[in-house]
Amino acid sequence: MSSPLLVFDIPTIASLAVVGSLVFSACSFGAWRHMPEEPCLRDWGIGLAFLFLGALELFLRTPASAAWTIPLGNGLFAIGDSWKLMALRRLMRLPRRHDERWLPLAAFALVAVPCWWYTDIQPSLNARLIWVSLVMGIWYVAYAWTLAQHHDRQLAGWLRLTIAIQLGGLALFLARAWVAPTALVSPDYSKTSSLLIAAPGYYGLLFNIWMSLTMILVITSRMHDRVVETLGFNREILANSPLATAVYRADGQCALVNDAYAQLVETPRAELLQQNFHHLAHWRDAGLFAACTQALNSRQSGRCEFHTTTPSGHQIWLDCRIHPSSILGTTHLLLQFNDLTERKRLEDQLRQMAFHDPLTMLPNRRLLMDRILQAQHGSERQSNHAALLFIDLDKFKQLNDCHGHGIGDKLLVALAQSLSQAVRKSDTVARLGGDEFVVMLENLGASVEQALSHAQDMATVIHQAINRDYRLDGVDYRASASIGIRVFNGTRETPEALLQDADSAMYQSKLNMSMPRFF
Repeated sequence: MSSPLLVFDIPTIASLAVVGSLVFSACSFGAWRHMPEEPCLRDWGIGLAFLFLGALELFLRTPASAAWTIPLGNGLFAIGDSWKLMALRRLMRLPRRHDERWLPLAAFALVAVPCWWYTDIQPSLNARLIWVSLVMGIWYVAYAWTLAQHHDRQLAGWLRLTIAIQLGGLALFLARAWVAPTALVSPDYSKTSSLLIAAPGYYGLLFNIWMSLTMILVITSRMHDRVVETLGFNREILANSPLATAVYRADGQCALVNDAYAQLVETPRAELLQQNFHHLAHWRDAGLFAACTQALNSRQSGRCEFHTTTPSGHQIWLDCRIHPSSILGTTHLLLQFNDLTERKRLEDQLRQMAFHDPLTMLPNRRLLMDRILQAQHGSERQSNHAALLFIDLDKFKQLNDCHGHGIGDKLLVALAQSLSQAVRKSDTVARLGGDEFVVMLENLGASVEQALSHAQDMATVIHQAINRDYRLDGVDYRASASIGIRVFNGTRETPEALLQDADSAMYQSKLNMSMPRFF
């Protein structure tokens, strides 16, 4: 009794092989485009493409064309099997051989030439079947041997079953070679011998499907291991990274932090892992919460610079880079914090050095000019007056010559403190250099008379604050100073011109040894 599978004729089986090989080849090439790190997918697709051509040739074969299509078809099948073998070797991570690139051509010659000889030169169906059966048996042994060298505990059962199928295919081809001498030109499928002769070709399509599934399972298992290994590797890198890093889920819950972040914010890791940034008030106040929300909504990286206070009371500046990403199908935010506290301190120090006198820490000439200009604009808007008091110490050079510059510096520092205490908080005390100081007074009144009166009163207070005895490292010294006053309103003059007018008034006061003089 014949097998139910053998009721299909050869063209029908060939058409199924054409469709199946084409579909699996296209799928292999498509998968390879998304996973170029798996070249075995490309090789498998090439092998199936040659099987497709061989099946197509078998489907189109006619008795008239059999003389040349039989060698061609079997040769194409041999090329396809050689590419599949190379794909399996790559799949199992076996080392590539230098002569491997010649395998498809050698396989084609090994099968096509004998088929051509026993079809056209010395026609013999028996010899052709024996030869092709033995060559196909070699392929099955090669497949089984290659699979046996791959060790995967998760797929051990499947691989053992696949190896058993390969050995079953080997037995089937050896059986066909054994009964080939009884083969007829037109096989009678009701006879056992004919069934053995025809069965390998019929089961070839199922074999390709099974092997394609095997490749999918092996690659899926490898990708799973790679993902697990990568996650563990990334977790280890993050945990030991000197860069403060934290990972938060889209709902705001902290998922992962490293020791560097815990040390930076002076908070234990266990406490940080309990945090949800939706409930952190200092994140909202600093703008970090808004930056995280924007990164989640736009799916684009963001950045936020802010300052906060640690539990111990330290003020720290942080630069946070926010990277949205998908981890195991869930949206997460990767936050990387860079401590800017020292940089901010250096910037403040440089700014202090650029705009302040290094000895007295008072504003220097550059900062004074900017404040004079601001005061001019403010007086113009408010219809108010302001004034500059130019102060020059008397006989300061003699103090330096007699007692050294160290004593002179101490006097300058003491005078800076006295001036700062004598004026209002809204006024500016600056040191131009040497023994010259300037006091800028604002909001002195709308009328000139009122402004002159307030400026005179403040000059008197400053004169009294300076003209007193000082004890400087055992040196007693009585200081005195000359003061020139320039009242102004608006921006008709430049800050340099106003300062020059106050300097001229001071010079008149010094010449006449008089009280403060107005310009």
